[in-house]
Amino acid sequence: MIDGKEIKLGEEVMTVPALSLKQIRTLLPRIKTMKLGSLEDEDLDTCIEIIRSALSRNYPNITKDDVENMVDMRNMVPVTQAVMNLSGLESAPAGGAIAGNQ
Repeated sequence: MIDGKEIKLGEEVMTVPALSLKQIRTLLPRIKTMKLGSLEDEDLDTCIEIIRSALSRNYPNITKDDVENMVDMRNMVPVTQAVMNLSGLESAPAGGAIAGNQ
């Protein structure tokens, strides 16, 4: 199990690790334009994919559908921010992300 932050998702406490460099490279174009907390389909899909990608490092069989059923409007932003912070990224003021100081 890769170290990360323990977060309760649905009925389970899961260890959410940082994104790998490969995952960051794949997701970065979407992360840069994402408006965290937005209800637009593209932004919701990006949040779900960020969370799914991070979780897949410890839970390889997790699906987008699994994440959509565990994440709700109360925890979507905090979980996405946790992944971003663990990955050395932080939310930019106008949405998107910038490299962190970690």
